[in-house]
Amino acid sequence: MLQQAIAAYYDFWYGLNHVYAVWARQHEISVHALFVLDVLRDQGDACTLRRLQDRLELPKQTIHTILDGLVRAGYLERRPAKGDRRTRQLCLTEAGRAYADSKLAPLYAWEKAAMGRLTAAERTAMCQCNRRFMQALREGLEEEP
Repeated sequence: MLQQAIAAYYDFWYGLNHVYAVWARQHEISVHALFVLDVLRDQGDACTLRRLQDRLELPKQTIHTILDGLVRAGYLERRPAKGDRRTRQLCLTEAGRAYADSKLAPLYAWEKAAMGRLTAAERTAMCQCNRRFMQALREGLEEEP
């Protein structure tokens, strides 16, 4: 019974990733680049490579490739961090913010429309169940030898 629930969860997880990847391709961006833009926009001028890695759990090389493309396009600048010149802050340029908005606004509208198809009770239950499962997984990590 538990194994079936785990298998169903994997089907959901892989299916969700696939839906986002298809949406991203339809909007002429990779799903990884889309999520990098989301974090960059969310973090503002305080974003670093470490923050991107911690948030997205993507390989460093994948993130570097995306960042290099954004720099070449004039959408991103790497600046020395205040107080620690070894660390680089990742800052969207004005053109970069406009580009991020052009990709993220349709994403957020699509997600909002999808959430709107669920009842308030379904949305609440979905979030509660996902948070509880994540908490249970974290607790299991702490119990690992």
